[in-house]
Amino acid sequence: MKAAPTDRIIEVVNMCPTDALTWKWNDNEKNKDVPQDQTNHVRFRRPELLDDEIAVNEVRPVVVKVMVDGPIVINGTFDFDNDGTRKEVKDSLISVCRCGASSKMPFCDGHHRKIGFTG
Repeated sequence: MKAAPTDRIIEVVNMCPTDALTWKWNDNEKNKDVPQDQTNHVRFRRPELLDDEIAVNEVRPVVVKVMVDGPIVINGTFDFDNDGTRKEVKDSLISVCRCGASSKMPFCDGHHRKIGFTG
């Protein structure tokens, strides 16, 4: 990323599989018109980091990503029900195991890498 152009940096941040990375423009006017497909922009991930002009309580969709050879990553505010046990998730993410080898079922603990899970 050394000396990478802004567009390339944004592209890499948007590919973050856990959505742990966010980006925003230094120009607040540009931040107001960011399209919704730019899901890792702070307007959608961390709106509290923007000026008060953009509503913090903006309704945002829950994002579900099926990771190649890995877990299902669910990000947003939602209720997660696992066999009658309900977990309220607020502006956060969870990773749900798909390989069946996790010792923390139904959540991913990274075992898919150790067993060579594909799917």
